Amino acid sequence: MLIKVIFVLLVIICISVYRYYFGQKYIPEPNLRGNILKSSLIIGKIKRKYFYFIPSKLSQNVNLLFVLHGAQDTGTVFRKRTAYAFDKIAEDENLIVVYPNGYKKSWNDCRKQARYPSKLKQIDDFKFLKEIKSQIENSHNLEINNTFMFGYSNGGQLINRICLEHPQWIDACCVIAANLPVPDNLDCNPKNITVPIMIFCGTNDKTNPYHGGLVNVLGIKKLGHVKSCNETLKYWSSLSDYKLISSYFVEPQKPEKEETTIVKQIWKNSMGNSITQVIVHGGGHTIPNIHMDFPRILGLTNHDINSFEEAWGFFKGNINESTNAQHVVHITLAVWRLVN
Repeated sequence: MLIKVIFVLLVIICISVYRYYFGQKYIPEPNLRGNILKSSLIIGKIKRKYFYFIPSKLSQNVNLLFVLHGAQDTGTVFRKRTAYAFDKIAEDENLIVVYPNGYKKSWNDCRKQARYPSKLKQIDDFKFLKEIKSQIENSHNLEINNTFMFGYSNGGQLINRICLEHPQWIDACCVIAANLPVPDNLDCNPKNITVPIMIFCGTNDKTNPYHGGLVNVLGIKKLGHVKSCNETLKYWSSLSDYKLISSYFVEPQKPEKEETTIVKQIWKNSMGNSITQVIVHGGGHTIPNIHMDFPRILGLTNHDINSFEEAWGFFKGNINESTNAQHVVHITLAVWRLVN
């Protein structure tokens, strides 16, 4: 009898410890003016799944947002982690929000040593996302004007890959907790073309180190070295004539309780494109938001800003600028071909 009691107590303690460090409380799903639709594609003989939120009110020319989860996660869970924020934004912004699922909960990013199932299988995630875009356009008889991406951790690293290898395909993106890999850990072919990008970094991120170094997932999985947050920023800003136009401290919502603070910096180039860096001092491998804490094991979560609204504001601010810039690139290339 005593052994059973001890066993039950140990189980309760283990569950409590797990919930304390790994648990996350989600807000209830709101009533949304739109529908969640599920679909799938065959890419390289592999069935890939995704779902998307399509608002009830939608014009023919729409914008598309891919929301990419981290490793060991799914689109369904990550939608909860984002507090359904993008769906709520989409209701009034002529926006379709797509939540793809990574291959075996992972994405094939640019880190040579990120030996996730998708990397080992050499999964073509870019083709997957391209086919999703085409399928949505054809299914709903729509024309997508702008393509945006929001990604966290491994999902952010996939965005890094797409920005490096296919910069003209994306109009603006937001990358959270995902510094660029160092040259020795780089497994892709950068085109070195500027992309409007918003970068979030936590100074106390133990997984994606703010100052650069080894990516170490909970001390268990090592994924090679990455650049620092500032080196990542420097790479993107060096691709055009970007100049710092604004740098400011975000006033804490509850100064007496907040253990983290935010500094936001904005760069602009002569074409009107922008790069924004958000530094979360004291923040961990988490996404700043006003609704919930990320699991404690990942570090502190800042609540002074809503990253999802910040990202959408950034995307909107680059809609015309990035599209026009790409048109200039395409026209220039066309003229060059005619002349030559």
